Amino acid sequence: MFKIGDRVQHQTTGITGKVIGYGYRQVNDRYYKTTIKVELLSYFPIKPIAEDLADRWIRQDAKILTLSLPKLKLLSH
Repeated sequence: MFKIGDRVQHQTTGITGKVIGYGYRQVNDRYYKTTIKVELLSYFPIKPIAEDLADRWIRQDAKILTLSLPKLKLLSH
């Protein structure tokens, strides 16, 4: 399950966003499925929000780039 604040990506469309809430969708009289509310990535001041079944989304892991610096030679004075 996702936590509030997780970055997620839709498996079909590739759209990304941030989880901001939860809900449910009734499938039949006795069965409900969990939904998540996602604030979609947007470059506009208004942020669109989507509610969709949670199993259609995957966690988008933050990839941290690391640089390998050369070893410095210490000089004594």
